[in-house]
Amino acid sequence: MKYASDALISFLDSGSTFLMADLYAITLRGSSSVIYLTNSDRNITYGGNIYLAPTDSGSVVGVSRGSIRHARGTEVATVDVTLQSAMLGKILSANAALAAINGAFDAARVRIDRLFMEYAGDTSLGTVCLFEGNCAGVDPYSTKVVLHVKSDMEILQLDWPRIVCQAGCANIFGDAGCGIDLSSLAISSVLTGTPTATSLPTGLTQATDYFTNGWILMTSGAASGSRRVVSAFSSETVTVSVQLPETPAAGDTFTIYPGCARTVASCKAWSNINNYAGFPYVPESSTTVG
Repeated sequence: MKYASDALISFLDSGSTFLMADLYAITLRGSSSVIYLTNSDRNITYGGNIYLAPTDSGSVVGVSRGSIRHARGTEVATVDVTLQSAMLGKILSANAALAAINGAFDAARVRIDRLFMEYAGDTSLGTVCLFEGNCAGVDPYSTKVVLHVKSDMEILQLDWPRIVCQAGCANIFGDAGCGIDLSSLAISSVLTGTPTATSLPTGLTQATDYFTNGWILMTSGAASGSRRVVSAFSSETVTVSVQLPETPAAGDTFTIYPGCARTVASCKAWSNINNYAGFPYVPESSTTVG
């Protein structure tokens, strides 16, 4: 069901001519940053927020969307939101395409409102929410970034109960169920030696695999803003699961977080066994050959 104010309903019923603009609010996961964009030819201030229109220089990305399908029942609605001039427009101090590669839009919250205006810049009639959901996929290109957004109906497709009978812990390291405060475990340091796009000498002296399954965030240099999962840590060297978009250099700064193998032994090592959400004595599957 779509909600509209009484003033907007009366205005639309009057048959008067009007202007329309779509307002996009993109809330980045794990960040307080909200990106406000509009497909209008001028900035629009609404609800205390400034929705930015694309600029001729491309410094602000243009935005458009595909069609939105509304159906009865529990169908998961989807819409593609396209950010244009991606190599120029800035998102979190990086061009939009690089930000997308670095995971900035992963699981971002997207809301699209339709603003009705009696004249350009008039916001008194209010808006109608056209779509709201989470970004389920991102396709970055040289000139655009396409966000594939799914409605909240997708939640109904999740397995239930959340915790299944499996040997490994069902919690994610550092989430509410786990209870470990990752922010207190963050370590900031600099790269040493000769880094590559996948192998990062750090000088960190923690035990082997201490950072394995954790993640690293580059905070300066050519790869600044890139976040990657740590696939291995040994001999002071961090190996990332997916290569960085640019090769960093010695002296570049980073912040790194430890990981967890989600086993009983790992949970005991973190003195967190009371929050272990697994069933370590579930027998492994076996095959009988007759």
